[in-house]
Parts: sequence; structure tokens; C-alpha cells
Amino acid sequence: LFSLKGNKGIGLEFYTPFQKFWDNSVTAPSTFSSIEVVATEDNTTVLITPRASIVGHLQDATFSVVLQSGETYSARDVNVSAVSSLAGSIVSANKPISVTVFSGALSNAGCNSSVGDQLVSRDYLGKDFIIKKSTATNERVYVLATENTTFIDITNSGTASTLINWGETYELP
Repeated sequence: LFSLKGNKGIGLEFYTPFQKFWDNSVTAPSTFSSIEVVATEDNTTVLITPRASIVGHLQDATFSVVLQSGETYSARDVNVSAVSSLAGSIVSANKPISVTVFSGALSNAGCNSSVGDQLVSRDYLGKDFIIKKSTATNERVYVLATENTTFIDITNSGTASTLINWGETYELP
């Protein structure tokens, strides 16, 4: 299930959140994590800085691709390990784009699940969130900083606070 964001899913600057706990299973055909970018206008220059090596590009090496309206570029992680995460990757463009993230066949105690979501652009990112915990024992929540000195204040049965910087991910088990 992918939740689509309408006009809030179109913008110029995106940061990619990814989980860092479950590996992608080795399957046939193969599965992977990826960033999918689609252009809304012709001659859209997209800059991508992947936080893990992707097919054809090295980790942390910014590159550009020019897309026409409706064309899609897929930035596919070359490693199935959760440690090699695309979390914190930056996608920006000179014209409006839409970005979707995907992780296929995540291995969880013998059961494979795929997850994905259309992202909102930086213009629509929030600061306050309510997260409902289920009864599962291996749930994870991830917070991705889009600025340096991002303060995270967590209130549940106790209170925890931490500070992370741009591109870093905080995991709350």
C-alpha cells in the first residue's frame, strides 16, 4: 500500500527516509531498495546524492540526470543489507518532480514484506508527530534530520531527547 500525496508530493527538494533494520531478502527475481523520481516537465535536471552506492553511481557522489515529462529514473541500492541504506539521500531538481521510495522483500522472521511511500517535498515536512505503538515487539520508528542540530524529544512511558544532524537517522525501537 502506497499513500499518494497529491500536489504535496510534487516539489523541488526531497530527503529520503529508509529503515535500517531489516535486510532485503535474496529472491528471484532480485529485490532491492530504490528511489524512484518522475519529472512533471520536459528538460528537468535532477541532482541525486545517494547515501549508499546505487547502480552506476558511488555513495555520496552527486550526479545529475535530465528527464522529460513523465520519464522516471530509478536509483537502485546495490546492496541488500539494511546497513547499506539510502536513508538521507538528497534528490533535488530545477523543475517539479515526484519521488517515491521502495524496499522490497524485507526479511522479518521468515516472512517477506515490501514497503514504499510517495514522499512530500521539503516544503511540507512537519515537526510534530504522534506515533501509535502496536503490540509488536520489533517495531521501529525512524526520524531523518533535514537540518543540522535537529532536536528530537520523545515522550512515552518516559521522556528521551537526542540531537542529530542533517542526513542522519535516529531509530526508536
